[in-house]
Amino acid sequence: MKNTLMNRERFYLLVLFFLFYAGAGSVEPMLSLIFQDKGFPLEQISILAVLPRLMIFFAGPLWAGLADSLRIHKLIFPLTMALSIPFALGMLPDMSYGWLFLVTLLFSISFAPVRSLCDGMAVSVLNDQSHEYGRIRAWGAMGYAFATLVVGFFAERYDSRVALVLYSIFMLSAIVVTTRMKSPPQEEIVSFKVFSKKIFRSWRWIKFLLIAFLAGTSINMVVTYLAIYLKDIGTNSALMGFSLSVASLSAIPFFFLAPLVLKKNSPLSVMQFSLIALALRCFLYTRVTNPALIPLVQLLHGLSFSLFWATGVLYVKQLVPQGFDASGQSIFVALYFELGGVAGGFIGGMVFANQGARGMFIFGMMAALIGLLVSLIPSSETRSIPH
Repeated sequence: MKNTLMNRERFYLLVLFFLFYAGAGSVEPMLSLIFQDKGFPLEQISILAVLPRLMIFFAGPLWAGLADSLRIHKLIFPLTMALSIPFALGMLPDMSYGWLFLVTLLFSISFAPVRSLCDGMAVSVLNDQSHEYGRIRAWGAMGYAFATLVVGFFAERYDSRVALVLYSIFMLSAIVVTTRMKSPPQEEIVSFKVFSKKIFRSWRWIKFLLIAFLAGTSINMVVTYLAIYLKDIGTNSALMGFSLSVASLSAIPFFFLAPLVLKKNSPLSVMQFSLIALALRCFLYTRVTNPALIPLVQLLHGLSFSLFWATGVLYVKQLVPQGFDASGQSIFVALYFELGGVAGGFIGGMVFANQGARGMFIFGMMAALIGLLVSLIPSSETRSIPH
């Protein structure tokens, strides 16, 4: 009976990851292009594009901390997804920059904790099998790839705003799945105050977050502005969708392989390898100007993103005290996607506007290489924070 329940929960988890990341894959790569198609300049787009990242940094940990402290994950998770839908659809009509800023801000606040809550739920459901996270996350990569293909197909026939409609459909479906899932068992946990003290006095944790920020700065430049760069070099919507899908599909095998890689290598060495791949990826974007060759560069997404992300989620699980998986994951997401996204989105947009795409990708390459240097700083700690 217990095995049957566990298998059912894992099945729901696979479907949930597919649907949530399909929603994310619908809107995240297209958001800056949606703003551009509305006629706003790059300087204003860079501000709008940074809002989702900024809110993950500020609002994400607050939502996750509330869920962990009150043990109300079952409520907060679908609630935040549901709140994001009307604000996503609210970006469909043409409006002034001020109104678009407000709607994008509200969308960003509601969407902020969903990724970390999803990861927190995964490691909680898997429990002592959390090393299997990569295989669960692979279904998210498949959902992301599926969505980018679908968005590219429909955007070619209509316009980029179709991404917002598809996002809403996938999120509604994900909410239905969460209603079928059981709440993780309640466990004795330390207080949030104790959690905060232990975490932020750990050099291994602080170094990891610094690496995550620098890697996030680099990868978010790619995620935020690649669609605009592809359009600038003459890529049509179908090839653009295919290029984005190639990146997502390349992520799948590395999520599956992550547990095996981490059994033979330390998390730090795996992240170092991923940072090298990220720097190479940014460099190749500066050299390749033929749209037909971009999918080949996109194949590096698995090494530069998936391997880093899967390693980071498992590393956080080792570092944080029992019962604070959502909070730990939200801090990781905040540094990688949000603070890194702020730097990548805002600074990247300014560099793009003034120095062009080549200058922006060189900046991204340097951020990845600095992250590699930080990872080489020795740590005196030899043990993780116990559960």
